[in-house]
Amino acid sequence: MLGGRSFLAHAAIYGLGTLALQGAGIILVPLYTRYLVPAEFGILEILDRIGDVFLICLMANGIRMAALTFYKQAVSDEERGSTAATLSLFLATVLGGAFLLTIGFAQSISGLVGIENPALLVLGIASILLQATSSIPMTLMQARLESARFVLVSIAVFLCRVTLTIVAVVVLQWGIWGILVATAVTSAVFGLFLTLRELAIGSFRPQLGKLWGIARFALPFVPVGVFGFVLASGDRFFLIRYAGAEELGCYALGCKLAAVVSSLGMVPLLRVWNVQLYDVFEKPHGSIAVGRMFSKLLAVYVFMGVGLCLFHREAIAVLSPPEYARAALVVCPIVLASYFMTAANLADAAFYVRRRTGLKPYISAVSASTALGLYAWLIPTHGAMGAAYATLVGMLVRFVCTVLVSQRVFHVQYETVRVIGMLLLGTAIVLASQAFGTDPSAILAKSVLWVAWPALVWTTGMIAPDEKKQIQSLVHWALNQLHPRTILARMKV
Repeated sequence: MLGGRSFLAHAAIYGLGTLALQGAGIILVPLYTRYLVPAEFGILEILDRIGDVFLICLMANGIRMAALTFYKQAVSDEERGSTAATLSLFLATVLGGAFLLTIGFAQSISGLVGIENPALLVLGIASILLQATSSIPMTLMQARLESARFVLVSIAVFLCRVTLTIVAVVVLQWGIWGILVATAVTSAVFGLFLTLRELAIGSFRPQLGKLWGIARFALPFVPVGVFGFVLASGDRFFLIRYAGAEELGCYALGCKLAAVVSSLGMVPLLRVWNVQLYDVFEKPHGSIAVGRMFSKLLAVYVFMGVGLCLFHREAIAVLSPPEYARAALVVCPIVLASYFMTAANLADAAFYVRRRTGLKPYISAVSASTALGLYAWLIPTHGAMGAAYATLVGMLVRFVCTVLVSQRVFHVQYETVRVIGMLLLGTAIVLASQAFGTDPSAILAKSVLWVAWPALVWTTGMIAPDEKKQIQSLVHWALNQLHPRTILARMKV
């Protein structure tokens, strides 16, 4: 359904890597919730969000997207090597400068956001900055479709971070400090190793003349990032001010659970699609192909999202003690908000292919302004639920604006009826499940509802005949690959 066997094979491998990278955060959630009270969990969330602000101002995401775009559009190995070296030098410079500024203004920043110890703020930001050091090497692995190496590195990062965190938090009883130290040490070791390896591949020959082109490409990501931060994370600062750190801690846990749909369900597919889209856009029927892929990727999201929304209360109960139970209330609206965010990210691919990233700040400004007004209106009176619904509306506005503007850059033939139909069907199933509890019979009933979604999509004509044949062929191929005879034959070879 999503493409050929090669696409799905790479996506499956990237899925393992993403599971390792994101899995550390997910697996460690029960540890955090049992060794940190909700208020401390809220402070940890604020530190993460402050780190995000720093990365935004440093064009971290823009530099990562520039790495993918410039590397994929390079015409020779020499040009690709110089691009990697230039990007690595640029990123190291801005991250180093940011850390020095953090030390200089730690007292003022910590007082502004309500963190009593400036040293904790410095360590928190340092851990975020160090995580960014791996972004260029990992992106270049993605560009070269080195999915197996990507997985091996991801698993190594996962094992190191989890081990160090358990030692620091459980054995040494360092609390928040231990979480940040474990993250910083892991990121520093792997960031340095991967960067040196990348430079060794292409030799260290940065071309300063490329810096302007990279900066011009990445600079629009600063306002885009600031507005995106307001849209996706601004609610945290309203919550800690008007509802307190405990409410923020529960809300943060609900958001982390909702993010599982994107991180584990979508990211593996997007790692492959973000590389292949440059070729697909240039095909004679690129408009149709891009529209179809839009539908297919969102179908995966809806299936995963419905599953999480059906079992979110059970998941919260497993991940955390009873004092975090309120986190379950915000999961479903945040999952829907993330659906629109994913759709917007898919729709803005034209801005990268045509190098029209300068249009993105205007879209981000409109959606962020909408969300900001709703935060100020809803959070003081409705707390976490107000934050969730404000985020949902803001993400919907961002999606609508992105589609309207990107269609002028590159017209895509979206399958509107199919996309809306799949979303409405999923929403109806989730609403129908609200009457069920969490006992074994209810879990069985919700499992049937989850299976009902793909069955109804299949039987109601939302999947084209050629796609059905492709799915059947891929399922047959996958089962054949898992057959004992195939595995034994591969082992003999």
